[in-house]
Amino acid sequence: MELIIFIILIFIMFFLYKNRKTKKDGIEPLMGIMTNNDDDIVTFIEEREIKRSTKSREIEKEIIKEMISNLDENCNEFIALDVETANRNKASICQIGLVAFENGKIINKESILVDPEDYFDPGMINIHGIDEDDIEDEPTFKNIYSALKQFMENRIVAIYTAFDKNAFNAACQKYDLEPINCIWFDVSKVVRRTWDQYRNAGYKLSNVANDLRIEFEHHNAVEDAKAAGIVLLKAIEETGVSLYNMIKNIDRPLRFEYPVAKEGNPNGHLFGERIVFTGKLSMSRYKAANIAASAGCTVADNVTKKTTILVIGEQKRESTKYRKAKQWIEKGQSIRIINEDEFNELVNMVN
Repeated sequence: MELIIFIILIFIMFFLYKNRKTKKDGIEPLMGIMTNNDDDIVTFIEEREIKRSTKSREIEKEIIKEMISNLDENCNEFIALDVETANRNKASICQIGLVAFENGKIINKESILVDPEDYFDPGMINIHGIDEDDIEDEPTFKNIYSALKQFMENRIVAIYTAFDKNAFNAACQKYDLEPINCIWFDVSKVVRRTWDQYRNAGYKLSNVANDLRIEFEHHNAVEDAKAAGIVLLKAIEETGVSLYNMIKNIDRPLRFEYPVAKEGNPNGHLFGERIVFTGKLSMSRYKAANIAASAGCTVADNVTKKTTILVIGEQKRESTKYRKAKQWIEKGQSIRIINEDEFNELVNMVN
């Protein structure tokens, strides 16, 4: 008899525990259906991700590589995208923001609320302000998948960090849908390559947008997407590198720098000089290159025997360019090695 009572008590305790986990901080499960907690779902998705074959990944890479190879070198259109999620499970997309850019301008934008068919974590609600009431009667990701695919497929989709891409792929896996084949373009990588101060840290969208004086409502998907797109446009303006060339080089190591080579202004007072930059400058290297070119200098990416000026910024150790310049000087080549202050004086000289 005691054994039977003990078993009944154990059963009651287990039932109460499961019920508490399902409601999770007072939040009822969506549509009254008992769901797994977020950790279980994340684990499940991660396991499915691991099971994806190497061959499948390689096929994806080849598809993206082919799409990039088919891009117009003068392409000037892209979609900026951002998502918000209901909880830590990346598949729990509850808002999608889409902003279309063309010729440096916003031509369309759309905010879509999505029923994640999952619970809302209070911490996430505090971040983006979306809860169960907001998504009542809204479509699921599966419902809008066809429209999203038609809009995004084979196009450049700018995101800020890989989170949004991973969320889309997780949602596709959740509903057994094929990943959308588009050119996912991580703007945070562009930022880290464009501005030295963000190279290793501090490149969060909110920080960068604030520094670039971009006003937006953070953690609103369409606003975040808009901000990411504007940051990309400012990086293109800062570097002078085309969207096409940025995309082509996006997966290169972070130490890779966009080429700064430029022809000098024939009317500039330094026309005939061939200048190279090395080390960290207070301004971006692209801005320095534009200033030098305006003053007449031909800007080159590497030191050769034709180099006449090497501008040295802050460096922890002698750069390859600096060592090459010294080697050419030892061979009799005339190369002026100057710092940034001397460069500023030089370009501002009046004949």
